Amino acid sequence: MASFVYAFVALVLGLVVGSFANVLIYRIPRRISILRPGSFCPDCKAPLTANEKIPVLSYLTLGGKCAHCGKRISPRYPIIELVNALGWLGVFAVEGFTFPGVVGCILFTGLLVAAATDLTEGVIPNKLCLGLGIFGLAASFYPFGLEPLESLLGALVGGGLLLIFALLGRLVFKREAMGGGDLKLLAASGAFLGWKLVLVAAFIAVVAGALYGAVYKLVTKKETLPFGPFLAAGVMAAYLAGDAILAWYLFL
Repeated sequence: MASFVYAFVALVLGLVVGSFANVLIYRIPRRISILRPGSFCPDCKAPLTANEKIPVLSYLTLGGKCAHCGKRISPRYPIIELVNALGWLGVFAVEGFTFPGVVGCILFTGLLVAAATDLTEGVIPNKLCLGLGIFGLAASFYPFGLEPLESLLGALVGGGLLLIFALLGRLVFKREAMGGGDLKLLAASGAFLGWKLVLVAAFIAVVAGALYGAVYKLVTKKETLPFGPFLAAGVMAAYLAGDAILAWYLFL
């Protein structure tokens, strides 16, 4: 019974915070305050009522359309809310309702926002990376397994590692292999992971991105592919299972 209650709480909190993640995804790249004005329709700018801001349910009851202007609402909104809810459920399932669990959930939401803005806007906001990095460093002062020095080293190694990959990519392919936002995101994530696990995260992201990118290029004939989603996936994999992945690798 207790497990069911915990799962329900994780899902509800994840949905609510996922709704706020949508605010960040839309407003940060457009330099709109995340506090004012209140939620509004992106098309007609009409303010939303409380009944129109219920995660997922409002989208379904409104038929995916704005109640004021009738324009179609992007399905991104319920998708982000659901993904965030499931992500929070997964983090709490692994870490439990502990401090690392709370930190992991905040990291997940931050990475989700970064991945979504990279996909939709082609940019990973500096403010988001800075906020994540500061939170990761601050969290390391709480005794949950990562020392402040290790957190700082993780940030430095994360940013430096992708900088090396970026320079190599420019040298080999004669073009930008990854953007500055990618470097800053992995640096910020390194503050949560430490220097060992940030290497695991980078490895997973690069391999997954390269494999998917090869197929993507064959199918679409396009050269560029946002790297943010792969970074986000690699970081969360390292946060939740990095020690097990390292142990498996060293056992080989």
